[in-house]
Amino acid sequence: IDDYKTAVDTALSFGYKYYAFQHSIDIYDPVAGFLLDIHSMLDMFTSANYKNSIYNEFFERARSEKVFNVENIYVPCPEDAMFILLVNFNKNLAQGMGTNNFLFYIADSIFLLNSKPDFNWDIVKQNAVKSKTESQIYITLRLLNEYISTKIPVFFADEFNEKCRLLIFGENAES
Repeated sequence: IDDYKTAVDTALSFGYKYYAFQHSIDIYDPVAGFLLDIHSMLDMFTSANYKNSIYNEFFERARSEKVFNVENIYVPCPEDAMFILLVNFNKNLAQGMGTNNFLFYIADSIFLLNSKPDFNWDIVKQNAVKSKTESQIYITLRLLNEYISTKIPVFFADEFNEKCRLLIFGENAES
C-alpha cells in the first residue's frame, strides 16, 4: 500500500489528474490525453494466503523500464501482465463493459503476445492455479481465441475446461 500511495503521489506531482481512487487510480495527462491505471492490488484476490506469494513472484519477474519519462519503473513481465489483463477482462465482462474496452483487451493481448517471442503460458497457468482463478482465465482465453490468431495451448484449455465445468455445473468434464 505504501508503494501504491507513492506511485499515485508521484504521478500527481507530474501534473496528472485522476478519475477514480479506490483499489486503483485512473490517471491521465490532460495535455497529451493518455491514460494510466495504477492498481494497489488485483481486486479479484481477497485471500491473503495466496495473494502475497503471487505478488512476490510478480516482482521477481518484473523488469525495470523507463515509463512516461520516469526511470526505474517496475513493469510486470509479459506473462504476468497477460494474467492481470485476463483477470481484469473477466471481471469487466461480468460487470458489463463497452465495446471500446473490449477492443483494448484484444489489442493489449496481441501486444503482449508479440512482445516476447518465447511467451511462456506456463507462468499464466501457474498464476491462475495459485490464485484459484482457473475457470475465469479459461473463459476469458476462450473468448480471446475467437479474436486473435495466436491460440492458447491445448493442454491449458483442456485442463482448465474441466475446472470450469466443475465450477459451473458441479460435474466432471467426462459426464
